[in-house]
Amino acid sequence: MLVFGKFNGGETLYASFTRDTNSSNTISLEAVHIPGYSNDKAARIANVEETFQSLPIQGNLSALNIFPGNYEPVTNHVQGYGQYFTPDNEQYSILTHSVSTAPYAHIVAAERSGGKLTGYKTYLKNWQHPGGIQVMGNYLIVPNEQTDQAHVALYDLRSLPVQELRRVESFDLHVSHKAGSVGISSYTGTDGIEYYIMIAAHLDGAGSVYHVYRADTSNGLENAKFSEVGRFPLEKDFQGFGLVTEAETDDIYMIGSGGGIGILGVHFRYGAGVTAALDGKLLISATERNTILGGSLATNDWVTPDSR
Repeated sequence: MLVFGKFNGGETLYASFTRDTNSSNTISLEAVHIPGYSNDKAARIANVEETFQSLPIQGNLSALNIFPGNYEPVTNHVQGYGQYFTPDNEQYSILTHSVSTAPYAHIVAAERSGGKLTGYKTYLKNWQHPGGIQVMGNYLIVPNEQTDQAHVALYDLRSLPVQELRRVESFDLHVSHKAGSVGISSYTGTDGIEYYIMIAAHLDGAGSVYHVYRADTSNGLENAKFSEVGRFPLEKDFQGFGLVTEAETDDIYMIGSGGGIGILGVHFRYGAGVTAALDGKLLISATERNTILGGSLATNDWVTPDSR
């Protein structure tokens, strides 16, 4: 169980508790974490096109160990993939995973340095098909779709050090179209107002439609009220994409991957994502479809080189 509140001085505190299975129902404190400030704005990149062109041709192949590969692999598979960097520069890989045989889909968080991997419910009952995701600051945004509608949910990644995942219940965006993937960023408009911008994609092959939503940042991301401000058709069925804001121009770039039919191994048809890191680097990621009998999940990351 996750408990969060305020510490001395108003700092946010996260704590996790477990209940013993014995007859006395003993409650034990497992972990405590003070995450520091909340970052709910996008990291910006100095020159997006130049940075993208500098990405290496060959990515860095690695594995997420102890991945729960006992899912039925035909209808249940990796949907979205992203990266999260803590203020202490600890790196997590974040995945969404469809689970058609249970009431809840899953979000899997893997601590890259220590190999620890934890699975969480999405906490949205009967929304078993999450999609492509993006991390912005300390937050993860996840689309969950059904036949003709979608629910976009927000998660606070600052709770991961206590092995819990907080769904932000004050954030609610229910739309009347499917949303197989989302991207999110922030920027300053020509009117001088700072905005969040989100694109939710109704993926349908060559008939895909990308819906654009916007909210001002005055109340913070946890209480942001998004409204649709436009849409555009695109003959690309991006399984994963991300929005990246350029530092000097406030231009917003959409970087997408997917649309191909995958076979074996790491492929952009499966979970793929785009991350703008706090140090100004760009990170493109992809995974294989799934593991069948447990073990590890192959991933590949393309990151801006240090020598740039």
